[in-house]
Amino acid sequence: MPAFHTDQRVGLIKGNPKELEQWSNVFIFDIYTMVSELQRDDPKNLYERLTQIKAPIFLAFGDKEPFIPGTAFNGLKDLGRDIITPFMTRMTLAGNRPILKIYPNTGHFIHTDNPVEYAADVTDFVTTGKVDTSSPLATDRLINGATATASAAPVPESPAGTSPTVGLNK
Repeated sequence: MPAFHTDQRVGLIKGNPKELEQWSNVFIFDIYTMVSELQRDDPKNLYERLTQIKAPIFLAFGDKEPFIPGTAFNGLKDLGRDIITPFMTRMTLAGNRPILKIYPNTGHFIHTDNPVEYAADVTDFVTTGKVDTSSPLATDRLINGATATASAAPVPESPAGTSPTVGLNK
């Protein structure tokens, strides 16, 4: 499953050049619009509208997130300090504290980089409103500090017993 995005891009490169160009333009526009919603000078930016969210929130990030905060588009520099902490604080003050989970050794595409754990977490959140926010690597990092290595965590077995592959954003 983690090779999905890589295989998709290889297919685009080898296929019709017009389809690759169209996909590239849509991808760039998607990234731009995602981070442009955070521009501070826009009175209707996403940040200003956050407290209107009343539904329970499961906030998930990979610890190797490559796209957010989108410094080139919005000037924000740090995922934790500029995005996650302000969001958690603001929503908590609004009475809707999100459940936050950071997935170790995971990039932007959590659902393909970590498909088994993420799918289980989403299912748990939808059915019970709870998520196990720990993992062996996250627990090790909490105890031993940020220098804990990825080798401390067991690598989940890939589907059908195949060897694990590296996700696009690793």
